[in-house]
Amino acid sequence: MRLPEEYVDKLHIAAEKSGLSINGFIKKAIDEMLVDSTEDTI
Repeated sequence: MRLPEEYVDKLHIAAEKSGLSINGFIKKAIDEMLVDSTEDTI
């Protein structure tokens, strides 16, 4: 996955604040979005 450099910097900061790795932070964000999007269709 390619991201603009400013996204990478923001991801590092957000992941560190949440106590997660960058991969863990991205996975959590995707999981939350998937749950939100599937709830809209039920």
